[in-house]
This record gives sequence, C-alpha cells and structure tokens, in this order.
Amino acid sequence: MLQLNLGLRAANLSAKDVLCYGPRFWEMHLDPIQPLDIATFTIIAAGINLTAGTLAQYLDERPDLEPLVKSLLRLDTVALVMARLVVDGQNRGPRWFIVPICDERKMHPGVISRRLPPRTGTSPLDFSLTSFDHVVLPRSALLGTSLDAPVNPREAWWREVGRIPHGSMAVAAPFVSGLKHSAYVAGKYSFHRTIVGKGTAPMPIINFPTQQWPIMYTLAAARVAEAWFRELTTIVAKPSIDHRTTICRQFQRCTEDVAERCGAQGTFESNSMARMVSDLKGVVIAEGDVLALCIRLFSELLQERYALPLPPSSDSLLAQHAQSLLNDNIQLVGSISGGHRSQEFQDLILPQAEGAIAAFGHAMALSAARSAHVPEDLLDIYMLGVVDLDPSWYLQHANFDKMLLLRRKASLMHRTLPRLNQYLDELEVADYVRAPIISDGSLKEHMAALPTYTTPHEEGKPLFVNSAEVDMHVAKL
Repeated sequence: MLQLNLGLRAANLSAKDVLCYGPRFWEMHLDPIQPLDIATFTIIAAGINLTAGTLAQYLDERPDLEPLVKSLLRLDTVALVMARLVVDGQNRGPRWFIVPICDERKMHPGVISRRLPPRTGTSPLDFSLTSFDHVVLPRSALLGTSLDAPVNPREAWWREVGRIPHGSMAVAAPFVSGLKHSAYVAGKYSFHRTIVGKGTAPMPIINFPTQQWPIMYTLAAARVAEAWFRELTTIVAKPSIDHRTTICRQFQRCTEDVAERCGAQGTFESNSMARMVSDLKGVVIAEGDVLALCIRLFSELLQERYALPLPPSSDSLLAQHAQSLLNDNIQLVGSISGGHRSQEFQDLILPQAEGAIAAFGHAMALSAARSAHVPEDLLDIYMLGVVDLDPSWYLQHANFDKMLLLRRKASLMHRTLPRLNQYLDELEVADYVRAPIISDGSLKEHMAALPTYTTPHEEGKPLFVNSAEVDMHVAKL
C-alpha cells in the first residue's frame, strides 16, 4: 500500500491526464518501480484507467461526479458495474452504474463476493467473483442522462467500454520496464559470478556466449520495446493488440531464458524474475485473451477490413517478413472457397494468428527504435533474436541459414561485450532493482541476513563416538 500511495503521489494525475491519456498517465505506467509489484499496478490500472477514466467521460454532463473522480485518483474504493437498463419492461441496453461494494467491515446489502483461490507464484492480490441480488441504487447511480434506447446498440456499447483497448495497451507497460529489470539483474550477476576451470584464476560467467546472448537480447528487447511503446503513447486514437502480444511474449521468452542462466538464484522470490513471469500470465489474459484477440485482428486484417501501419519491406528484414506474412495469407484467404467461417480457414489461418501479429509488432518496434536512435548494435541483436522465431521463413526468403545466423550472433557478441556494462547502466533501473544478486557485496549481505538455524557443538565432544551412533543417526533421518 505504501508503494501504491507513493506512486500515485509521484504521478500527480488530474482527471484530464487520465481522460486524455496525457504524458503523466503513461509515465506512471512506465515507472521502473511497477514490475516489482504487479498487484499494486493492477489496482492502479483498474482504479485509474477504467474506473476514474470512465467516470471522467461524464463530467461535462455530471459535474457532481468531480469529487468522486478526485477520490478515485487517490484510489478510494467504488465500483462501476455494467448492467442492463430496463425501463417499463423494455431493455434500453447496457449502462454503467456506480455501486458501493463494501466498507471497512462488511459488504453492502445485496452484494455477494466469492473469494477465488490465490494465483500460484504471483504478487499477492485477492480476486473474487462479485454478484448482485436486488441492490437498491439512487437515480444518480446511473451514468448518463438519457434513458432512451440507443439507435445502434453495438456502437453504443463500444462507446461505453471505449477505454478497454487503451487498458489493454497500458497493462503491457510494466513489462517494458520488466525487460530492463531482467537484463540488468542477469547481466550484473554474470559479471561478478565466477567459476574456476582448468586454471586457478576465477572466470566471470559472462565470458561464455551462452550467457552473453540471452542477456544482450533481453537488453536489446527492452530498449526496442520502450522506444516503440513511447511512440504508441503519442497515437492513442486506435490502440491495437499487436503491441501487447509482442511485448508480453518477448518478456516471457527473455526473462525465462535469463532467469535460467542465473541458475538456482533465478528461481528465488528475492531476485524477482520468476515472480514477474508468473505475473505476466495474468496480463496475457487481461482485457481479453491475447490469442483470441490476435485471431480476430489477424482475420480482419486478412479480409482487409482495416490495416496496420506496417513499415515498408525496404525498412528492414523484419518488415519484409511482416509484409510477406500479410500478403501471402491475404492470397491464401482469397483461395479458400468457404470464406472466413470455413473449417479450412480455421485450420490454416488461426494457428498462424498470434505469431503473425507478433511479427507485425516486431517490424513496427524495430522501426520505432531506429527512429529513436537506439544503438545500432542493439538493433542488430534484436533483429537476429526475432529471426530465431521463424527460421524457416528467413531461410526460404532471405537465404538466412543456421550457420550465417550463428556467425552473425558471434560477431555481434564480440562487438557488444566491451560496452555491455555501460548499456546495462543506461537502462536506469539500478535505483529500483531489489535483487541481491546484482553484486557480490549485496549478495553476501543478503545471505548474512537470512534466517539461520543451528545447534552448537558441546565443547570437546565429537559428533559421533563410534559407527553404531552413525548408523542410529542415519536410521532416524
């Protein structure tokens, strides 16, 4: 709760910041402290974007709601419930209602909450199923002034829930910073963690290419994702699902890899990475399951109902890949006799949906990062890491075989390693990372502070007197 209050105080949001998706709104989501506690971020995302943001849309016609919006920016608790408005037995469509849920001691009459089991390995946050049984509300609880049925119910419903697509974009933001945390923790650990081989001198594990590549790729993905996300925040009119697919899947892949390269340390709660991966699984299904939304988006793109601002093929190898996937599948859909509802469409198009949407995101992200002047060697690392995701296409269309990929990676690692520590420091997360493994000193302090259990030896008495005592001790174990 302290982090929650400090974060909101630092953001200093106004109703206009939230309503218009201003710079302060997005900076709060990109704050490097957010990955440390996704439970806190979840409360902020729901309370600020969805609840306060939805209410703020009605302030012009309902100025009496201004005190409530201000209180929600401090995260006071109230719920917005969407329910059918029925007047004289006629369904007037779904509307928002302001509903008090509980106070400090009890639920309000008619509100029923069923607490769900805890989610394994995630930041602690309770979830529940909430239902309502004849809850009596005042007239002012209804948002909006009209009781008339909408002329176009579908369009009216989308206007009511218009902040959800932006919420889908917002929930990916902590994992942009999360990529930075993962790269920094694994990178700093790998510089001071040493092993002794055939010689006597200890050698840092960062000397191994199997350690270098996942750290460098995570670092590159962090810089590229941040540049792309910041570009997206300036174009909020039509957010799409491609960014969340790309960022979340890259975070999942990168963080699992670097956590594993940290050995047992990568599994401990104190080093954050394993918990962030568990937290991500909730984000993948938040505001609509990523796979289902990718299927819908990809299907509509192939039917040319609308288009994404993909960079031209000349922009990069990733752009060639994206354009090829789009154009080849548009032709494929045109050859399917049964159309988009046929079994053939489901068999051939649906399995490609998430991978294709992620590929579109990779191409746009790389283009944004180049415009933001991300260092060229990091752009090259990012590109080669993405090539690994669809090697058959790059072999078929760009003659990019396995040996060429390995040699390009090796060249990049040799070129980047002397600057790796500098790049890690430039992520600007050192003041936020809590993982003790980032330095030998902090790790020793952490180990010294662990709960310790022991029994002192009796002075002068050996642990075992004879072999019979040894056998008896083993038997008890």
